[in-house]
Amino acid sequence: MTQIIDDYIASLAIQLNALSAAQKEDALNFYRAFLRNGDCQSKEEILMELGTPAALAKKIKADYKQITQITAPPTDEKKTSDGYFLNFHAKKTPLQKRTMQPGEFSIIRLKARNSKIFIHPGQQFEINVADYSNCAIDIQLKNHVLLIKEKENRPENRRIILNRRFPSCLVEVTVPSPDSLTSISGSNQDGSIILQNLHLQNCSLQKQDGKLFFNNLTIAQELTVSSKDGNTVITQSQITNFVLQTRNGNFDFKRSICSQLELQLKDGNINIKQCHLNLKITAKDGNLRIIQSQLINGNFIQVVDGALRLKQLNHDLNLKITTKKGNITYRGSSIGSRFNSKSKDKDSLRVIAKNGDVIMA
Repeated sequence: MTQIIDDYIASLAIQLNALSAAQKEDALNFYRAFLRNGDCQSKEEILMELGTPAALAKKIKADYKQITQITAPPTDEKKTSDGYFLNFHAKKTPLQKRTMQPGEFSIIRLKARNSKIFIHPGQQFEINVADYSNCAIDIQLKNHVLLIKEKENRPENRRIILNRRFPSCLVEVTVPSPDSLTSISGSNQDGSIILQNLHLQNCSLQKQDGKLFFNNLTIAQELTVSSKDGNTVITQSQITNFVLQTRNGNFDFKRSICSQLELQLKDGNINIKQCHLNLKITAKDGNLRIIQSQLINGNFIQVVDGALRLKQLNHDLNLKITTKKGNITYRGSSIGSRFNSKSKDKDSLRVIAKNGDVIMA
């Protein structure tokens, strides 16, 4: 088994030469652990889990490219955000950039409003701020705790910016290594939070709107996310315990390992693909799609409205699905066929549906 996995990882390494050395090493280490966690016994099972090395490499590079695009700093392009105000002569606001090196920190606390927060490893402990709107970003460091606070500008100090394409503020935080931080917590009211290539003990975030992008994260203890609107995207991550509560918005969880995922969703869609996890999902509205994944231990899915699509799953012990309205589609899946469970005789699938069709194939 080890040789089969090593051969796949060696082929994947060739396909990832376009990434930096650190990104490549992180990816190879993660997928080696992913395949061992999935107890893959043959090349065919590996291909079923992740696809060919070339196909997987394309997805990995796309994840990093997406983060690069999202976190691109504002530029000095003299263009309007749209054509509506082309004839409006607004005073041009210059791009403002500032760099701070407050010293070492191991904990980050956020109290932001509209800014885009990007945290990842770099050369040193450093904060870079770039914006057009003269955001009142306050940086404080005390007892190795870094506080990033965004104050609300007074109405008379707010600037109408019509001559720039990117009016938002970008706060980029770098640390010397993936293990430099132990925890990240706090809130960002309407802005986005992007975390990449970090090994944390705990992470707890709250937001109303905006997006969360997590790529290549390791959370040793617990990740908790509470959101009102906006999307959450997590790729290539290993999380021990993950609790997500959201009212609106979509949740994408791809190519990751989660020992326990508890998800409460009011509206929006859930997309889980190529993951190893134990899950408890309660969804009121929206569609759920779980494909090419391994479910461990007892799993529970409850849907009030909306459709549930399950495809190419392998699950151990039992899977319980309940729904009031909407259809359940369960295709190409198996119960207890690839796990080292000592209680395979107890493996089961239980489906309870009040309205809608149940399709199994």
